[in-house]
Amino acid sequence: MLKKTEGLVGMQGKNSYDEIDACLALAKAGDMDKMGELIGMLEPLIKKQVRYYFGTADEDFVQMGRIRAFELIGRFDPAFTDVKFLGYMKRFLGCFFWDLKKEELKTADLMNGFVDMQELAEIATYNEE
Repeated sequence: MLKKTEGLVGMQGKNSYDEIDACLALAKAGDMDKMGELIGMLEPLIKKQVRYYFGTADEDFVQMGRIRAFELIGRFDPAFTDVKFLGYMKRFLGCFFWDLKKEELKTADLMNGFVDMQELAEIATYNEE
């Protein structure tokens, strides 16, 4: 069990970078309990990103963030980069949620009629050629 110490942002009760890195190493080695624990440690970051892009920590977006975090943990290779794990997660979760937000805005624009239908027809015609 990881001991709670002074951590991420200098506040009591947070996990330290060393604890997160140790949990990351075990999770990448295939320990699914540590993977779940690591995703739990990332939960505040995931919720913060969801609130930033969508205004509230909607559980559907949080769940998509957990799934994306699981995928990103598998892709993270500390030997390949000098970027710290939490910086990597913040960056790529932010990119993930920004892409979701763009899709949400695009869908809202289509539904509200803000997209010129003539322009869409021209794009569709161009793509067919």
